[in-house]
Amino acid sequence: MATFPGGASVSTLTEALNQDPNVKGMFWSRLLELSAKTNDDFSRLEGEEDSLKPFWKKTDLKKGGGDTIVFTTFGDISGPGVRGETPLTGNTSTLDFGTYKCQIDYWRDGVEITKKKENFLAAGNRLVATIVNQLGKKLGRKRMYDMMIKCLRVADNKKTNILRPNNRQSRDDIRTTDVLTPTFLVEAQARLKTKGARPVGLELSRSGSPVYHHLLFVGQDAFADIRNSTPYQNALNHAAARGDANPQFSGKVVPLNGLHIWEHVIVNPDTKDAIGSPMLPQAILGEAITAGTTTFDIKGSSDANSKSEFFAFFPGFDYVWAEGQDANPDTNTYYVWIVNPPDAAVNPGKAGFYSYTGSTGNNGKKLTVAKRLGSAASGDRVTKLGEVEWDSDTMTDAHPVGSTIVYANKWGTPIAFNFVFGAGTALRAYGKIEKKDLKESRDYGFVNGYGVESIFGQTPTVDTQGQPRNYLVLESAVEPTGVRVPAVEPA
Repeated sequence: MATFPGGASVSTLTEALNQDPNVKGMFWSRLLELSAKTNDDFSRLEGEEDSLKPFWKKTDLKKGGGDTIVFTTFGDISGPGVRGETPLTGNTSTLDFGTYKCQIDYWRDGVEITKKKENFLAAGNRLVATIVNQLGKKLGRKRMYDMMIKCLRVADNKKTNILRPNNRQSRDDIRTTDVLTPTFLVEAQARLKTKGARPVGLELSRSGSPVYHHLLFVGQDAFADIRNSTPYQNALNHAAARGDANPQFSGKVVPLNGLHIWEHVIVNPDTKDAIGSPMLPQAILGEAITAGTTTFDIKGSSDANSKSEFFAFFPGFDYVWAEGQDANPDTNTYYVWIVNPPDAAVNPGKAGFYSYTGSTGNNGKKLTVAKRLGSAASGDRVTKLGEVEWDSDTMTDAHPVGSTIVYANKWGTPIAFNFVFGAGTALRAYGKIEKKDLKESRDYGFVNGYGVESIFGQTPTVDTQGQPRNYLVLESAVEPTGVRVPAVEPA
């Protein structure tokens, strides 16, 4: 087998054959079937500054990678003014200014393949075109996920624009019944209006009163609770014409109390990398876990050299938006379920409950377990973890490769993060390279690399006090499709 320079990650024909021998020389198919992919939904929500779009795009920047762009903002004018003959001089109102920053940097990615693999695979000459296309899609997803995590991180730090059903005061207070409902969405839009969020749409009622619209950006699992609710079903029945075109039959998403809805489809692609979304953190177990009394690492791969950040969407991970940014230590305690596949040889469908500590327990590649739930207390194993108690009927502490890892709170409630956006929620700043395809050859042209690069940065807009006003984060309970966690009720 050929060897390549140390540190190189070259995809060879031999490796492809080891994964699936049918990829070579099968004349019945010369097409490369694409896996299910997610798209950058946010790109369709971009607009120019002062537009009604949630994300304002800055395209007039000529900065290089690593530069910081400073934006100026100002608040409402403060002061009472004067009446009568009282001199205005000396009694004028004040105008508060503030600034916030957006750092832009390079992001690059690429794939290297041998000429032999390029020429001998059944995919034929479509392989290169497919690689270039998929790298472009990955760049789009990268921008979208960066924006999601930035909005979540700012909200988590400021704590002024997070809303939870039933007035839950913290994420760890959320119970399984605290799902998204039409009533809660009305409350969310009222909260956003109170914050002075710009609407994404405006129309007038018959009386001439302005009707402000904001945008609910919601994953399909969290939206299922709204779809199935009686108020939403009644709205579909009575607010649209009957017949096959009625949204109840067509599946069309309709506004609710003036709130526009964007159903964001979260896909778990067949990739050896992070799956799910920052809105619904999930991962696939890559190394089996055995029962025991000591702590261990939850891994996304058994390959110690894997560069993938399987747990980048899970809380605690010190996500990087620009090279050289300051560390952001996190000492909070977080919880996950590991759910065995329904066809597992042992304990099918049963789940285990585990905790880890912030950034020290989540380096992206693995979760270092702090405590594990088990049948008897010993070592680092406990019979009650958070508010979850051991139940041998539904739980196990041994898991095969392929088990699903789901983020939850101390009650064992899986958590979803969704958004309500107003206009100008955030800025997307692009440098002098918005998207550029790359190609590199070495070893006399036998190894070819195909890549993509971009210079960009993103940040939520804030007011003069540094507070985000134009969006809300909705934290709620959710039941991820295809994953059943044990029912845990409060004592």
